[in-house]
Amino acid sequence: MIPVSAQSADYDVTSIPDSLRLHANAVVRDEVMSIHITKPDAVWITSKKVITILNPNGKDLGAIAVYYNKSRPLESVSGALYDAGGKLIREFKKSDFDDATAVQDYSLFEDNRVKSLSPEGYDYPYTIEYQYTQKYKFTLYLPDWMPCDNYGESVQQSSLNISSPNDIPIRYKGLHVSPPVTDSFSAKGLTTYQWNLSNMQAIANEPYSPPLFKSIVPIVILSPEHFNYYGMTGNYSNWKEYGQWMYEHMLKGRDKLPDAMVSYIRQLTRGLTSPEEIARKVYEYAQQKNRYVAIEIGRGGFMPMTASEVDQAGYGDCKALVNYTMALLKAVNIPSFYTEVNAGDNDISLLPGFASAGQGNHVILCVPFRKDTTWLECTNTYIPFGYLGSFTDNRNVVIYTPDGGELTRTPDYSDNINTQKRIATFFIDSAGDLEGDINTVFKGLLYQKRAAWENLSAGDQIRRVKSAYSFLQMNVTKFGLSFIKQKIPLVRENVSFSSPQYAAPSGKMLAIPLNPVNRFQDIPVMVTDRKNQVYIAHGFIQTDSLCFHLPEGYSFSAIPKDQWFGSFLKDK
Repeated sequence: MIPVSAQSADYDVTSIPDSLRLHANAVVRDEVMSIHITKPDAVWITSKKVITILNPNGKDLGAIAVYYNKSRPLESVSGALYDAGGKLIREFKKSDFDDATAVQDYSLFEDNRVKSLSPEGYDYPYTIEYQYTQKYKFTLYLPDWMPCDNYGESVQQSSLNISSPNDIPIRYKGLHVSPPVTDSFSAKGLTTYQWNLSNMQAIANEPYSPPLFKSIVPIVILSPEHFNYYGMTGNYSNWKEYGQWMYEHMLKGRDKLPDAMVSYIRQLTRGLTSPEEIARKVYEYAQQKNRYVAIEIGRGGFMPMTASEVDQAGYGDCKALVNYTMALLKAVNIPSFYTEVNAGDNDISLLPGFASAGQGNHVILCVPFRKDTTWLECTNTYIPFGYLGSFTDNRNVVIYTPDGGELTRTPDYSDNINTQKRIATFFIDSAGDLEGDINTVFKGLLYQKRAAWENLSAGDQIRRVKSAYSFLQMNVTKFGLSFIKQKIPLVRENVSFSSPQYAAPSGKMLAIPLNPVNRFQDIPVMVTDRKNQVYIAHGFIQTDSLCFHLPEGYSFSAIPKDQWFGSFLKDK
């Protein structure tokens, strides 16, 4: 094991430098992660972390959660709690940690478990110390080192230490961090690497701050060049080699369908002339036939179920459903490619110059046609053919092919594509009661505002629309949704309604709220000296045109000033 030195157990809060308290809800006093590779199927990971929680906003930063399974057993875990003066309050043994299955609500099979601890109920500030040892029985991937992983968290001292045999060289990618100190011990056949970070001030969490991964926080991503994974060996140093290994060991031979299904899908698409029409028919069939469940077993969760298994069961996870749709397309002579992506609304890309397993967390399907490429999300039963949405758009992805991996990029839904256009007509009587019609078109990424409503009952749809326009207190008399499913999809919404006591009578006057259909309720806090860049992952344009018909004999006594705020924002 690598010898690790840490500061003495002086956890008195007064010893924290004032500079590390600025903008901080918590301070990482000392953190050491050590990774000791003994052979391709034996990696020992030890971690120690001491963190002081300064106020209630930092409470969650003191929680620990260690995920484990049969291939990543947890050997030991313990902790301790200290008061503001550094006096020990209590110690935590392994039995004090909660132990629960890590199966998600939508998961069917999963062998992950989690040991967790979240101390609370103590006077602020307090300090938590914990350490654990875990064994990885593989070297396909290693944990990342990210000493600061939250806004409002400063770091007094943190280090990463790695020891690896010379015949298992370590590749690494450091972002916003100095190169490691390396040393080679020829007699022992080992190479060591060490990164250190000290006195990093907390970053304030300002409105519209970028995800930490996209800011200036240090991170080191690791990948052994030669690895063992469930008895399979391999090596890669770039995305081409990575994709080829994944194809050969995780995908090849798993696309065979029953003969009856091959015949059925060919009959289903008979008469369709263009490859795009055929692919759309196949995709929509697969959508309706199967449902999504997470299945995180089998070669560590990297290998999909076979196409024949999905065909029989009618369910699968993202890997299985992509592989199944790919097999159906193959049956009608349309090539497509299994594609790994880091999914989520923060559009995190796979790193162009550094390949490693674990950067992705989802798979989608790439279907290259002669004039254009179509991307398919195979886990969603209502998403349109060729539409990805904000979950996987505008980021680097890697395609698995027999010839190797290919890094490419998913489509970007630009601001002018993501639109919401609303036209409303309101009739108000002298008692303040209102009747109206609202016609709205949601397009591009704003299609997602109504996409999940498609399969709801009429009653549930009306309940949703009444909630969406809660300021109107609607009595809905007519409601309809039209879904136009295309690569840039749109939804047309039409609602007719009445709304009692919408306007407030006052003598001979009526006080009329002017925009009840699109109110911003979450107003960001004012920041006078902003430090972070403004980050908006997906921009949009919303336009409301509202026509009010007043009771006979009424006219406006005051009209808001006609002002375009675009120039004001530009000047600022």
